[in-house]
Amino acid sequence: AASDVYKRQEQEASTLNIEKTVIHNDFNPRNIAVRNDDFPIIYDWELAVIDFPQRDIIEFLSFVLPQNFTKEEFYSYLKEQYQLYQNADWNEWLKAYKYSLKVYIITRLSFYEVSGILIPYDFSKRVLNTALSMLIYLSEDV
Repeated sequence: AASDVYKRQEQEASTLNIEKTVIHNDFNPRNIAVRNDDFPIIYDWELAVIDFPQRDIIEFLSFVLPQNFTKEEFYSYLKEQYQLYQNADWNEWLKAYKYSLKVYIITRLSFYEVSGILIPYDFSKRVLNTALSMLIYLSEDV
């Protein structure tokens, strides 16, 4: 059953016309510091991988969006990232956001939930609920 999920995930990834790049793969506020000169530092790169650039913004937003965020708020951040890439198709980017979000929920957030049996993460339920709300919004359009 797990291999079927992996195969479907790989099939979905292969349909995306988005170039993969190096991503942090653990990009959340716990891995960002701000120096005295207000310059941000991103650290804790041991989980970095080659993947879709949408993956990092999805994780970051799951931690920082307010509890009752709107679709418009959510999409405004997605569009900020999208505008950094030239010649990208918005619909393809939405598909990659949705794909990245599903992978994030399955891999990282499920880990937090299972780990919570031994060491509870105070943020886990809130972040999972935010990610699920983001998935609902993306599913309306993709």
